[in-house]
Amino acid sequence: METSASIEIAKHTLLAFGLILAIGTVAALLAQKIRVPDVAVFLVAGMAIGPQVLDLVQIKADSALNQIILLFGASYILFDGGAALRIEVLKKVWITIVVIATVGVLITAGIIALAAHTILGAPPIVALLLGATIASTDPATLVPIFRQVRIRDRVAQTVTSESAFNDPMAAILTFSVLAVAMGSGTAVAKEAADLVLGDDSFDTLMFALREGRRIVANVQKGLVFLVSTHVAFLGFILLQTLSGASLALLPIQILWMELFIDTSTAVAFEREREEPGTMTRPPRPRARPLLTNGILARIALAGGFSAAAALVLAVIAGGGPEHGRWLAYTALVVGQVVRAYANRSLTVPVWRLPRNGALLAAAILVVVVQAAIPVVPALADAFRAAPLDAGDWALVAIVALAPAAFAHVLRVSGRAWVA
Repeated sequence: METSASIEIAKHTLLAFGLILAIGTVAALLAQKIRVPDVAVFLVAGMAIGPQVLDLVQIKADSALNQIILLFGASYILFDGGAALRIEVLKKVWITIVVIATVGVLITAGIIALAAHTILGAPPIVALLLGATIASTDPATLVPIFRQVRIRDRVAQTVTSESAFNDPMAAILTFSVLAVAMGSGTAVAKEAADLVLGDDSFDTLMFALREGRRIVANVQKGLVFLVSTHVAFLGFILLQTLSGASLALLPIQILWMELFIDTSTAVAFEREREEPGTMTRPPRPRARPLLTNGILARIALAGGFSAAAALVLAVIAGGGPEHGRWLAYTALVVGQVVRAYANRSLTVPVWRLPRNGALLAAAILVVVVQAAIPVVPALADAFRAAPLDAGDWALVAIVALAPAAFAHVLRVSGRAWVA
């Protein structure tokens, strides 16, 4: 079977080669008859018998027939050009040949590289490689034309000789650019890549993946905290406005929340370490937003509960409007602190997470300052703060801890929830 297949391949190759020679001979005679450069006729004939028109010949780029034709064509051109050279003419133009074959190749490569980089936007190393490759193109195809078109002998000899001498120079230039590219860590690949590794260590790759997942998770946690906090505060303002209660928060109270509480807790999220099982969960789809519709709905429920519960505390509390407003405001502030620490993960209970000292310190500091404001006369007057007794603090703790407790009950059972 193998012998039969080899015979068929050989027969196909010889048939195609013979057909090309026959058509080439006819094309050469036709070009001579109509006095047209045979290169142009060869080009038209090749297109005609190729797969795009008559489909008489199909030659793959990696086939043996293609290699034979290229070898035969190059050998014929070089032989024909070399046979036409005359030593006495070469002695007169050798300086011109050397300059064109060396400096000319460098200038051509430089111009093409500059054009590719400026017009096409190609990276510098790619533009240089393109210039070096095109600079190796020589006018050897003009050799047969010189036998049909009358041209000065000196010019013909110069072009023909240069076509033989510029190939080594262009090859040296091309391989030099390739050496630079490969020597600089495959600069061509780096220019075209969206992601470049600093080294080929698998440990580095795993560290980068682990760190990337940690950063994305922390950004999501920060967004959940900020959005849920503002849902609670703005929801409280909206509900008390709709209810007609005169419990509007003071500007300094809102400023305290925005400048200190949000900043301290949000920055602390950056110190959050990765959750257990970070590298075992499947990759997150690129099209999925950080805050999905499900997460936004849970944020609305948790924040809405805090807003409604704070308003209830303000209404049922005794001691006047200022006491009720400060009680509700403290419940919102402490609830925000609890929410920040409880939402360190949306799926894992906090007692299974690594300790976050910075976030814990920020949370304790906020609660301490909030408790100290009514005690310091200047701050109490500015914030219109009223002292809270043990019963008030118990109500604050219930309102602040209720969303976190509910979320952790669900997390223990394997469901994700926002505190």
